[in-house]
Amino acid sequence: MLIKGAFKINFHKWMKWEKELSLASSSESEHTRRDGEDISSVNLFSHQMNVSVNAELIKKFLIQASYKHFSADGNEFITQRDNYGNITYFTSTQIDQSDHILSCGMLYKFRKNVYANINYNWWGSKFTDQQYSDYKYNRLIFILSVKL
Repeated sequence: MLIKGAFKINFHKWMKWEKELSLASSSESEHTRRDGEDISSVNLFSHQMNVSVNAELIKKFLIQASYKHFSADGNEFITQRDNYGNITYFTSTQIDQSDHILSCGMLYKFRKNVYANINYNWWGSKFTDQQYSDYKYNRLIFILSVKL
């Protein structure tokens, strides 16, 4: 079962502003279930939520912020493969995990299809009662995009 929805509000178009201001959000929930023996049953629930905002400060120069959260809880099977990509086994695993990404940055539009973007991301995962350690990750990204 999958339920998802999304919206985007372009305030600049709605209010007839010259400078861009937009808010976008989406949410997706998925429940995977298969009955059977303990060795073959699956019961996994996952949820993903996104929120982002773009605000033009001066002509062609925008600030951006976004937040993404993902969580999963239940059991699933991890596919084991050999060096040639052939499936060799399925390992049952319990999942209780929460991930997040917070991103802030700036974008400059040189032309309609050419822009430069610099973003700083804070990313982390939290595992409950699992063999994996929680971790946090930060990165700075620079993107120069030319759409042909």
